[in-house]
Amino acid sequence: MLLAYKPGRSLFNRTDPLMKFVWICIIAGWLYTLRDIKTVLPVTLGVTIFSFLAARVDIWRYLKITLIMAISGWGMIVYQGWARPGEGISIWFLNLSYTGMEVGIAIVLRTFGLVASTIAYSVSTSPQELEMSMIKVGIPYRFSRIAYLALRMIPTYQYDLQAIDDVQTLRKSKKGFERIKTTLAALLATEMRSVDTIAIALDVRGFGAHKTRTELNEVHVSKKGLALVIVTIALMIVQLVYFQ
Repeated sequence: MLLAYKPGRSLFNRTDPLMKFVWICIIAGWLYTLRDIKTVLPVTLGVTIFSFLAARVDIWRYLKITLIMAISGWGMIVYQGWARPGEGISIWFLNLSYTGMEVGIAIVLRTFGLVASTIAYSVSTSPQELEMSMIKVGIPYRFSRIAYLALRMIPTYQYDLQAIDDVQTLRKSKKGFERIKTTLAALLATEMRSVDTIAIALDVRGFGAHKTRTELNEVHVSKKGLALVIVTIALMIVQLVYFQ
């Protein structure tokens, strides 16, 4: 389970969820400010390597996701090359500028770094911790509960997807677009069956009856989390000021 929470003793597992949430927001903002390959590449590599070490992310499963992103990322590169004017190359009826393609590559690289940091957060943070962190930073608990449910249901979706894929394999369905379409339709129908159960569970718990709710557990800022945020901000400032 690539995105499911995994209890452990990694650095991220021992860091408070609030500071991890702030950290991933800083990383997202940092990557968004980068525009050229020379600055995006080292930051993305640094974030990815740190995520692997701090959260003990399974590198092979991460590579499977990034391989799919790399294939689909060609569409972004071609689009940016076509949309931005300038000197470039011509492929059939497309005129692709070098500047635009560089922007497209930078966008894809930024996505790789964001995916790595997101995976590091999701595998080291329980759904309950995610919800409490969002409430702590001022997000209404209704939206926080939606995020909790999304993260909580990831293992279920992955188990169901694997079961559907196994059935397709046993039936010797040919791989291709038709199999993908059938798999997605079966997954959607399977998950829709749980809608009523979730809705009843929320109603029984009085979800949405009040603007706020009480929490059994409190989120406290840890020294590790504070140090993580401070070091990340310092590195971001140094990079933006001296290496932009």
